[in-house]
Amino acid sequence: MTRPLIRATATLIAVLAALLAAAVASPVSAQQAPAPSLEVQVSFDPPVAKLGQRTTLIVAVNHDSSLLISASEPRPSAALDLIESVPPITEPSEEGLLTVFRYVMAGFELGELKPGAFRVSWLAEDGRSGSITPPSPPLVIASTIVAGDEQLRPLKPQASVEGAPPGWQRPAGGGVLALALLGIVAWIWLHRREGRPATPGEERRDGPEERVRRRLDRLHDAELLQQGDFAGYYGTISAAVRGYIEERFAFRAMAMTTVELEARMEDRGVERWQARLVGGLLERCDAAVYARRRPDPASADHDLTVAFEIVELSRPRPSVAPAPVTPA
Repeated sequence: MTRPLIRATATLIAVLAALLAAAVASPVSAQQAPAPSLEVQVSFDPPVAKLGQRTTLIVAVNHDSSLLISASEPRPSAALDLIESVPPITEPSEEGLLTVFRYVMAGFELGELKPGAFRVSWLAEDGRSGSITPPSPPLVIASTIVAGDEQLRPLKPQASVEGAPPGWQRPAGGGVLALALLGIVAWIWLHRREGRPATPGEERRDGPEERVRRRLDRLHDAELLQQGDFAGYYGTISAAVRGYIEERFAFRAMAMTTVELEARMEDRGVERWQARLVGGLLERCDAAVYARRRPDPASADHDLTVAFEIVELSRPRPSVAPAPVTPA
């Protein structure tokens, strides 16, 4: 091979090497710059709630002022309902800007509930974009029932009115008059009772809450779960809850489907989350009784606790009249 031909070949090889190096380096230079750093904090306020109580999932994003931040709504499970997405708020911070997203939720099962995955997306001024999926803490739904709570609670202390005279300064005639009136009322009550035929073995009338609680307590002691009788266990829960709803809200709950019962409860003024709580429990009862679904014992015991929660949450609250003001 002649010297000129060798030089031409070497030049051609050098040109090809340069072109190859440029082709390899070109994609690297065309790659996007690294994604900007974002600081995302996720929390619940409050972190522990009761059944149906509203809580807020707060997503706080610290970012550079050149970024536009957005977030997708979380997709919780059937036990955790997304009630409202509050419009985000952006305000200055030490790092640049702070964008806060809030999502109002409510839980309908006891224990830890996951809010579901959601994305935080960013858009830069030069057109670059990206997203991250931050981890989120669970929401704890705590029970409102204290184990073994069967005793009457003490009354609240009487309200005191500023400027009213103490009891020992009140005239003694008021006490004498009160005793006289009490004696008259007692005399009338005794005479009316004598005129009414007595009922043998008359028992104290209990409310529907006490009756259904005793029925559920007997179910807890029947050990149907240990025997594997899920149909009998859930059938008893369904009958007890339906009977209580029928007596408490005065409609034919025993003759309705679960969907009809839930709709009728809302028509009677029951809050939607309470009606949904009842409907969810009865759906699980129907699945165990008619579809022969066999849940694990922990879930079955949890459903019995939910039945007690339904009774406790729907118990009518006594109205407290304001204390009369005694003139000085």
